[in-house]
Amino acid sequence: MPSRQESLSYVAIESICSSVPVVAYDNSGIKDVIQHLFNGYLAKPFEVKDFAHGINLILNDNKLRNILSLNARKFAKKTFDESKIARQYLKTYQNIINSQI
Repeated sequence: MPSRQESLSYVAIESICSSVPVVAYDNSGIKDVIQHLFNGYLAKPFEVKDFAHGINLILNDNKLRNILSLNARKFAKKTFDESKIARQYLKTYQNIINSQI
């Protein structure tokens, strides 16, 4: 994710849902999805060498890649579970309805 600006990246979300660690810059909304060395690598903003280091680290360290992959999937299941999201939508709709009564 070499993007310089992300509000909420569906590419990053789809990646972690597929157990694929993400390398991104540590800026904007991506920080809500990727946690440094937990489910991916957050490079210092706009430092290309650090970004490349993150890619090389994940590609060349099988043990780390496996841990990041497992953590990515766990985080995705916990954060983006359908029933959890449905409950959040329902709560939001109920709050809107209740505020109009």
